[in-house]
Amino acid sequence: MKASKSREVHSTEFGFNGSMTMISYIRKKGKAVLLLSTMHHSKMVDENSQKKKTEIILFYNQTKGGVDIVDQMVGYYTCKRQTQRWPMVLWCGVTKAANQQQERSTEGQQKRKRCQMCPRNKHRKATNCCWKCSTPVCNGHSQKQIVCDNCTQ
Repeated sequence: MKASKSREVHSTEFGFNGSMTMISYIRKKGKAVLLLSTMHHSKMVDENSQKKKTEIILFYNQTKGGVDIVDQMVGYYTCKRQTQRWPMVLWCGVTKAANQQQERSTEGQQKRKRCQMCPRNKHRKATNCCWKCSTPVCNGHSQKQIVCDNCTQ
């Protein structure tokens, strides 16, 4: 059912299992479209058209309008607006909780500053500061007790 270079464009493979029919249709070279149906049970292919689409694909294309409209309507909503639709309310709650959790995890952290001991062209960032002179120092320029090289000497 996977797309392969050996399968020609607009070819179809069928798979049947009980009441289910699965098709693999190659619409472009190396691109397979997989469809599963419990309504269609035949290998009927439209031989008159150039693209040789199956009955399942033709049925889907005729009835997919609802899916496109729902996708379009979902695009209009953002999490900033209030809504009565429960999936949107649920989504807004999940994203808000995740943002709060992220804010909590970064509350105790200091802002990273450039190490004052490194040359400017290295541009190393440091979260630790020397406890004697409060100068930002990277791990390479600090001892075990976070003291800069200047204060150690």
